[in-house]
This record gives sequence, C-alpha cells and structure tokens, in this order.
Amino acid sequence: MVIEVNSNGGVYAHGKTLPYEKKAQIAMVYNQMIANNEPVSARSLAKKAGVGKSFANSVISEMKAFGDIVQPPDAKERDIPRGAGSKTLSLNDESALLQVYYSNPKSLLHHYQVALYQRTGTFVSKSTLSAWFRTRFPVRMSFRKTDKVPLDKFKPENILRIHEYHLTVNMVLHTPWRLKFGDEKPLKGADLFNGAARKDPFTGSVPATIVDSDFRNTYNIIGFCGIDALIPCAVDYYIIGEGQTTTAGVFMETIKQSISKGYLHGGDVLILDNASVHRYREASDLRNLLWSYGITLVTLPTRCPELNPIELLWNTLVKRLKTAEIAHTNQLNGSTTTNSRNQVVEWTSAILSSVQHDEIARYYAHCGYMNK
Repeated sequence: MVIEVNSNGGVYAHGKTLPYEKKAQIAMVYNQMIANNEPVSARSLAKKAGVGKSFANSVISEMKAFGDIVQPPDAKERDIPRGAGSKTLSLNDESALLQVYYSNPKSLLHHYQVALYQRTGTFVSKSTLSAWFRTRFPVRMSFRKTDKVPLDKFKPENILRIHEYHLTVNMVLHTPWRLKFGDEKPLKGADLFNGAARKDPFTGSVPATIVDSDFRNTYNIIGFCGIDALIPCAVDYYIIGEGQTTTAGVFMETIKQSISKGYLHGGDVLILDNASVHRYREASDLRNLLWSYGITLVTLPTRCPELNPIELLWNTLVKRLKTAEIAHTNQLNGSTTTNSRNQVVEWTSAILSSVQHDEIARYYAHCGYMNK
C-alpha cells in the first residue's frame, strides 16, 4: 500500500477510496461552513477538510441533492449478482429507473440518481447508472439525436388521415412491387465534401478542405423508387439544372417522362407527400393524368416522412457523397487531368444508378410495407 499526501495536506492510500467515516467527517465540515455562512466550493471544502478536490465535490453533490451523504449498501446482505449495477440495484430499483425514463427520456444521470434515492432510498454513482443503461438491456440506452415531430402531426384530422392511408395501402401490400414513391431533394455541391477533420496533434490547426468551383451551387433532384423487378432500375431520377427550383410544371414533365420510359406504368400506385408542386397549378390535374395511364395516386398524411422509403434513399445518397470525397480529392491531386464543374451531379448520378432493388426493399421493410 502506497501512502501519499494530497495538495491540501491530507493523507490517503493510493488507489483506495476514502471510507464512509471519512465522508461523514467531510460532511460535518461542510455543514459547519454552511452554518458559519462561509462560501462553500469544492476547493474551499477540500482545503479545510484536507482531502482532494474531486472527493470534496462528490460530498457537495450528495449534500445538495439528498441533504446528507449516502451510505453504500452492505454487499454481504445481497447475493453475488452480475452485470452493471447488480450489486446495488434491486428489481424495485430498476423498475424505478425505467419509470423515470418513460416519464422523460431526456433525463440526465443526475436526475436518475436523485429520483432513485427519493423513491427507493438506493444511491448509486453516475458511472454505475451509465453502465447499467449501456449493458442491462438488449438495446443500449445511450443518448441519440431525436427526431423533431411537429405538433400538428397529432391533430385529430391528421390522425384520421393516417388511419385512412393505412387502410388504403393495406389493400395492395400483398403486391408491394406496385408501390412507387416519389419526392424532391435539394442537392448542393457542398454535399460532396465532409466538413469535419481532426486537429493537427502538434499545431492544433484544422486542415482546410479543398473544394472545386461547384461548392456553393444548388441543384434539385426529382426521384421515384420502387421494387418492381420488371423495371431494370430501382430508382428513376431527374436532376434539375444549377440554381433552378422544382416547380409544378417541372414536376409534371418528370412524371410524363417517367411514364414514357416505362418506369411508371399501369397498375402502379404512386405515393407522394403534400408538397404544393404535387397539387397546384400545372400539377392540379396530376391525379387525372395518372389515372389515364392506369396509375393510382395516393397522398401521404401530413408530417409523415417516416412512411416514405425514398427519404431513406436521400439519407443514403448524402452519406455516400461524403465517402466519394476520397476519389474526388485524388482527382484534385492530379490523378486525372480534368475536373468537372458539376462533380456533385456526376457522383449523384453514379450513386443513384447503382442502387439495386434489394436495397430499396430494405427501405420498404423499414417503413412497414413488407416483411423485414
């Protein structure tokens, strides 16, 4: 055992935690400082109690959260369990933690710590809680960026619309290859470049990203996807020229081209969202146009992109454009002598043309249109 002296003159054994009795002693110093109206910080308490700053800070946290320090449970009173938190958490404790989660999935570890102590009298460290969330269940309960769901999605009329949509689509789910999905996506030259890089370990500088003149240009894609094996391509797409926007007239022209190429054909069910370019001006007669070719038009409920598999295709496209940066950088470094101004358009075309039916089928399954 190695005995050391900390910066405040306290003696401790290296690698050993201080006992509960020492913790209680520090709590008494803390209460005395409060009674004397002395300013209490981790530094001041550590100096007065002769302990390390981190240990003093843990005492302050417990005193503020619980009004007292928490004595750890006697491990001898329990069976020898396994897993994160198993030595301190009972089934009742775990149930309390899950109640906290379901009441607010955004709760921080500190909130779980306080709520658990208030409900069951059990105190565990944040590290134990963190390990419990990571390892206790089949799915890691780690923080992830959440989807933003607009409030109007839950309006009664839209709930009814969702119900009607499912009833309509369920009629053709036994033949999912009849379903075709369409959507638009803005495409930027910047999508070709990954904007993140690690700092230089010696200088701290962030390397610059070499881009071409197409970096700030914007295009628009109109696309359709399906799993119809009779159609050679899984994705039918049209890239609108630089700086141009998708209008109802442009959208109607792409519909007609898709029909003339045979991608959309009789017996199909085309599913679109509620964008104005699908419903107004030149597109106001879209339903009748499609019906004349034997194609049924179905509109997605409001605020329901999770029901459109092509949204997953767009996400995949952006990710693959980022990985295409390696090949693009090789071109800039002289592997080829020319550099196309519309590089992002060329990469987008190559990526979308390479998508196979089985990949789109996975997107369909994810959105509930076929078995996974």
